[in-house]
Amino acid sequence: MEGSVIWLDLLQPSAQDMEVLVEEFGLHPLAVEDAVQQHERPKLDRYQDHGFLTVYAVSLDPATGRLTTSELAAFITPRALITVRK
Repeated sequence: MEGSVIWLDLLQPSAQDMEVLVEEFGLHPLAVEDAVQQHERPKLDRYQDHGFLTVYAVSLDPATGRLTTSELAAFITPRALITVRK
């Protein structure tokens, strides 16, 4: 639908999944590589047609008192928010 924005939330996408997104949304190859690699540093990169964000979420296990982290990458385009959970 014209004028709509979509949110795609991907959990451990395959290389083939990412190829489809590159074709459909014109994502930069370096950003796509960073989105699937583990242990990227937190950052915000700007590309011509989209932004790319890498962040970490932290959660506390109340029973053990341990902190755990999870890595999240996001592509921000005029048409979509695409999150990649590793």
